[in-house]
Amino acid sequence: MGLGLGPHVGLFAAAAALCAVWVLVELISNFVQTPKDQVGYGLSGSVLDVGLYLLPSTFGMMLFSTLAGRFERRLGTAYTLAIGSLLVAASFLYLTISNGHVYDVLIYSGVMGAPRC
Repeated sequence: MGLGLGPHVGLFAAAAALCAVWVLVELISNFVQTPKDQVGYGLSGSVLDVGLYLLPSTFGMMLFSTLAGRFERRLGTAYTLAIGSLLVAASFLYLTISNGHVYDVLIYSGVMGAPRC
């Protein structure tokens, strides 16, 4: 019984991954609030704007949380998790490439919310 056992390593990896996702979400809110005219990037939004820009994520989670069981039964747990991970990666890649407009954050938020249920 040591720390090298699979469950301990798996839980630590999951905690590290969740921490990384939390940091990325926090960076998104900072990006939205960054004044574009002062630093050359950002959307110069308010705290209210951050909440509104993340609404598509909330709606995606609400919709796909009702469908997650069906996906799992039809595709299996591993494929469902893999597809969700690919959608999350695609949303971050999209925001990395295209981030100059409000609709870019809205698209990111919508795609990001789908697999987070």
